[in-house]
Order: sequence, then structure tokens, then C-alpha cells
Amino acid sequence: MNKYLLEIRLRLFIDNTLRQLLPIISWSIFILSVIIYLASPKKAISLSMLAIRLYPSNSAMKFLSFKSEQVNNLLSELVSKENDIREAAARTIIIAWPTKKPDKSISKGILIITFTKTNAVFFHTIDVNLLSEYFHIVLEPSWAGYMDPDILFWGYTLKIPVFVQATEIRDRVCLNNIMPRMIPLNFGASDWVDYRVFHPEKNPEKTYDSAYVANNNPIKRVYRYLWAVKKIIDSGDKEYKALLICAGWGGENKKILNYISALRLKENCEIHFSLQREELVRMLRKAKTNVLLSYKEGSNRSLFESMFCNTPVIALSENIGMNKSYINENTGLLVSDAFIEEALVHMKNNWRQYSPRKWAMNNISPEKTTSKLIDTIIMHTGNNDLNLKNIFIKTNNPEANYIDLPDKPGAELKMNTNLEILNLFRKDSDNEKNSSNENMENIYNNFTQSFEVLMCSEEKNAFVENET
Repeated sequence: MNKYLLEIRLRLFIDNTLRQLLPIISWSIFILSVIIYLASPKKAISLSMLAIRLYPSNSAMKFLSFKSEQVNNLLSELVSKENDIREAAARTIIIAWPTKKPDKSISKGILIITFTKTNAVFFHTIDVNLLSEYFHIVLEPSWAGYMDPDILFWGYTLKIPVFVQATEIRDRVCLNNIMPRMIPLNFGASDWVDYRVFHPEKNPEKTYDSAYVANNNPIKRVYRYLWAVKKIIDSGDKEYKALLICAGWGGENKKILNYISALRLKENCEIHFSLQREELVRMLRKAKTNVLLSYKEGSNRSLFESMFCNTPVIALSENIGMNKSYINENTGLLVSDAFIEEALVHMKNNWRQYSPRKWAMNNISPEKTTSKLIDTIIMHTGNNDLNLKNIFIKTNNPEANYIDLPDKPGAELKMNTNLEILNLFRKDSDNEKNSSNENMENIYNNFTQSFEVLMCSEEKNAFVENET
């Protein structure tokens, strides 16, 4: 037997076995954490959090809740050592600015922090208590499994609501159990897609029966997609056409090509590596469905980019990370891993029955998501000064950026502005509060002037013209 064919079979076996054993593995790690607690509290708490990330258990969550004071005392050792403030500035976005009320008090703005590791920079570098006097803090973690010191430190440090985008229901339950003042939001990175970029054609030519947008990391389980395509072909559909799009990271491109060769799929599977965004959109429009076959993700984007292209989707019911309610009668199929082949065949013949873009525009567009965010913040804080009129709409394009600005100039404006803001709140800063108020007002004025210039720029006008 070809060694790559053997490797695929072995990976599929390990996938299924590990998934069945996860509760046992998680419980074993938790028991170990209890045993070693007296000897090494830091290691014990880290193991307890790991156990919950693998498979949440009430016992592990009760243990962490009971040891909350010790966790708080150990935060400086538990939080990652990230301290690159420029990276934090690049992965942060202000969608509402603080304003001064007639009584001189501050009406808070909204600051969104993307990527889990970015939070560690705030812990080590920023006076987050002072920052939270000016901004409502909203987190957009990059991976499912929120029992992570880089996320939880906000709840231990601040005594006010912190808002956390959490598309995975397990993470929402964990936050409610252990850190109720960290408010889970039932949306995430999937809800900020730029629908002007990812949009359908009027009469699409469906060249591919299915597509999978992934990378070479084994977590994406590209081999499972190829195995499913092979089984469909062997069942009699010799003309089945698959499309595999891989980002050029997470492993070797050669291995994927070897898998295709071992399964004899060269005539049936077209593969592309590291496509530019425009080409990715063009390819998604040509597919009858786009699939996601990973068992664990952050809030995946490719499925939802497909929806805005009006391409229905298929996702695993076993997946941890995405909001499964988004896969519904309008958008596609949510199926068990064992039924992927049947789902792919169904979509090949029935893709016209779905209208994912219409549903997506009505439920997960950046404007709809922003409105949900504002409503939630008002409900939990009473800040009635927030409204859509003074909000700068965010999109992930692919990094967090302003929807009304061209990508590169908008990213530069965001980065430079954020650097100035974060420097006002550095722990080593000697700025007084009144001075911070004045400086922030100057930064805001400069930001809005630059924003208006970019809004009227030729690059922006060209973008709008091309998309209409």
C-alpha cells in the first residue's frame, strides 16, 4: 500500500479515536492538576484550564472558581509574555470614541481587540483599569477554548463588564460559570465579512461540485476532504469535480500533492495554493458548496465568506468553534463527519435550493453585528449615548479594518491612531487624566480628518465603483 494512502487511513483512525477519548483525557489532566496543586499551584491551574479547553467538565470549572484568588495572584506568571505594542495596535480597532458629557464625565467609546495573544500585550503594557474608564472593551479571540489566562485576566482585573465574542456555546457556558461579568456575545470573526468583496455573480458558472478553503495544518483535515471525494468517485460519480484552496502555511504543499496522487485524484481535484483575495472570491463563486471539516476552529471565516458569495456550505456537527445556528435551512447543511460524502452529493444536485447571501445580509453583515453589539453594551452598562450614527463600522478584510476605507491606507490610519491611543495608557506613562483627555481629543480630531480624506480618495471611489 502506498505510504501516503496508509498515512491518510491512519490519520482518519486517530481523528476518530482521539475525539472519543477527549473526555477521558480531559478528566485525567484535571485529576493530575488536583494532585499537584500543593506542590505547584501555577502548573495545576494551567492544567485545569487546559482540561477545560479540551473538554469542559463541571469539576474542573468548580475547581478554578474555588481557586479564583490564587489564579488572580498568579496572572503575571500565567499570561503569555507578548509585549509588542505595535502588534497590539495593528490588531485593535476603535469603532466608537469617548466623548465628554456636559457634566465633564466621560461617555465611553468601544475598543475591539482581535486575536487571543494580543490581550497579553494589554496585560503587560497597558493600564487596563484606566483604559476601561474611556472604552468598553470587546474581545475577539482567535481560537475556541476561552479558559485561557490571556482572555480571563480581563475578568480578574476589571470589575466592570468585558464583552467577549464567543461563537462556541461551550465557551459561553464556561464564561457564564466562572466569570459572569465577562459577557459572551453570540457572534465572532464570522460576522464581520466585507460583503462588497465577497458577493455573487448574476449567472454563476458552477465549475466545481465542492470546494474546501483550508491550509496545510493537519487540524484542517484536508485528507478527510480528499478521502470523501475519492469515495464519491468510487461510488460511481466519475465526473465529480473538487476544488482545494490552501494557504501556504501549516505544513508542506508537497504532502497535499502526494495525498492527491496516492488517491488518484489528479483528474478530479484542482488545487491552488496562496490565492489572492480577488481570485479566491472568483473561485468560491464557481463552487456549488464550500465545506469545513476541522473539528476545532476559531470563528471560521471562509464558510461565511462563501455565504456572501451565495455559495451554500457544509459543516461538521462535531466542530467546536463556529456558531452552528448559522448553518441552517437557508445556508447549508450541518452533518456528522460520517455523512460528509452524502452531504457533498446532495449539494451537487440541490445547491440551488439555498439562499445563503440573503440570510447572511439579514443576520451577520458588519452593520447587523455592530447593531447587536451596541444593543448588548447598552443593556449591560446603561450607556445610552451609543448609537449607529457615531460608530465606525468594522470589517475583517482579512484583518480588522474600517469598512468605509480602502484596505492599506485604512490599516495605516488605524495602526498609527491606535499607537497614539495605547501610548496614552501605558503603565510607564506619566500622563495625568486631564492630559489624557486633551491628548485623546487631539488624536480623535486628527483621525476624523484623515478618515474623511480617505473616504473621498480616488482609491476609495474606485473600489466603490468596481463593486456597484
